[in-house]
Amino acid sequence: MIDLEEKLVSKIAERCENLRKNTTYRQDDIADKASISKIENAKYASGDNFITDTVLESYSAIFNISKEEIIFGNEEEIEKLLEELFEDLFRLISRRPLDTDMSYYREGAYNALDVEVQKAVVNLASSFAEYNLQRYNFLNTKEPFMDCVNKEFDCYIYVNGKAVNIERDWRSEPINEKTVIDQSYMSEKIWLICKYKLIRSFKNSVINNSFDEFKYSIINHNVNIWIKNQFINIIVPELIEKLKSNSILKIGYMVKNLIDEFLNENLSDSFQKTIPIQTIRPKHYELSFGNNASFSNLSKDEEIKRNELILEAMTIAQNGRILDLKSDELDEYERYGIYFKEIPEIKMTREVDIDAIINQAIISKNFNKTRAEFLPSVEVSPIIKTSNFESEDDIRAFYDDWHDSTRFANMNIPGYLTNNSQISQRWQQRLNEEISESVEVFIIIQNNLLKLLTDEELIKFGK
Repeated sequence: MIDLEEKLVSKIAERCENLRKNTTYRQDDIADKASISKIENAKYASGDNFITDTVLESYSAIFNISKEEIIFGNEEEIEKLLEELFEDLFRLISRRPLDTDMSYYREGAYNALDVEVQKAVVNLASSFAEYNLQRYNFLNTKEPFMDCVNKEFDCYIYVNGKAVNIERDWRSEPINEKTVIDQSYMSEKIWLICKYKLIRSFKNSVINNSFDEFKYSIINHNVNIWIKNQFINIIVPELIEKLKSNSILKIGYMVKNLIDEFLNENLSDSFQKTIPIQTIRPKHYELSFGNNASFSNLSKDEEIKRNELILEAMTIAQNGRILDLKSDELDEYERYGIYFKEIPEIKMTREVDIDAIINQAIISKNFNKTRAEFLPSVEVSPIIKTSNFESEDDIRAFYDDWHDSTRFANMNIPGYLTNNSQISQRWQQRLNEEISESVEVFIIIQNNLLKLLTDEELIKFGK
């Protein structure tokens, strides 16, 4: 909950006192002495009309200073004020989701606007890859706040021969390394990108509209309207669009998507290591050719005839018209060493190691895709030693199994997505490992590349 009225009190008191003390004016020369004393001594209770329009007008006329500057300060002070305001808003990134977990915090600590602000600033913070991982870990705890450290001071220095860590040694509780973030670093980077938009918007929507009928006690109301209508609904969405346009800053959003959409660690324990694989090969005919040496003495016409029959047989086999052939036609093909062998239907089920299936799915990257070039022969068909097999049928069975397992052909898992979904769960476990490794790599890359950005470059990027 932003209370800008209270935040401004001490600054207004200091400005008003300095204006008077730098002249010969007394308090009662400006307005009622009690009113001026209250202002200069910063006596304020929440909701008070701390400085009236009449008194403000007196200060402005006597000291030739604008009302805007008396309340909000000069350009430098306004920038500092907006930076502090942004930090207050951004601080909500280290809290649990206020729309669902408000019970973690004392009653009245946050309101409905804070819920919306948090969603906005969390979206901004999501441009940092490391934040997304740490927040994911945080939401899996029961902790109300994420630990925050300043990485710049999270190092050991030697004082009188003793190693001291400024960020850690004076904490009463150890830091949770899985949830800790450098909130100030992120806030500073985002502020540099959006500060000129925030300042321009705040001036137009709050400062410039506060003095027609000035009333101090409605400043918070005006600020809250600005936060909702401008900061949440316009500035943040535009800024996120800009962040996503940069290849370095959008790494964070890519990591967030990986975590939100693909990481799933809420898996039930499964001790099943194998999965049933059903192999069904329909009845078919296999085309083979006799040894060419046996037909070396064919006449020219017979050689032409044989070549024609080979092409015809290949076309018949490709079109699946073998069953239409009559016995005398088959005899003619065989006379020229062209054989159609009937292969009976095969239907079998066996238990296969789940990881073996997944590993095969990973390494079989060149199959089941279009390709413009030939695959290496060793990938198209494995090289075997025929002496290791007892018969041609054994060799054929080996090649059939190899073909089916590498191309995932003629195979299925009964109840794949229902009662035999263990392979999906095991793949999710493997996917979690791959995602976690990828996320760590992206975090390292982004953190290192961000170090190359100067403040001036971030400001320029945000304009």
